[in-house]
Amino acid sequence: MNRQRVVLVFVFLLGMLAGAVVQRIALRFWRPGPPDPDRIVAHMTRELDLDDAQRAQLLALLKEETPKIDRFHQEAQKQFDALREDMDARTVAILRPDQKVKFAAMMARMRHRFQMLGPGGPPLPP
Repeated sequence: MNRQRVVLVFVFLLGMLAGAVVQRIALRFWRPGPPDPDRIVAHMTRELDLDDAQRAQLLALLKEETPKIDRFHQEAQKQFDALREDMDARTVAILRPDQKVKFAAMMARMRHRFQMLGPGGPPLPP
């Protein structure tokens, strides 16, 4: 019995370690918030071997267009939030009182995850 507990604790700790490593790797490549034009140009330079003129033109293009994309994303986010709130309200109307409590807790966990990960984070598990 004690050996089973030791194995169980070991597997649990190993899972925590693996999760921490994967999260660390994911956050290294994924950055919340708007894209950074300088970072994009640096990446494209490495991948495409851009020359100085191309880098300058691409950087100017990205600095011009990024604010437009950000504004579009903010508007789309507002519309998405309104649709999600409506769907949540309609979902709550279907649920029993005990399910409503669980649903509220589930949604609080999801909101917490989104806040931790920021926009564009990895999808939630099913």
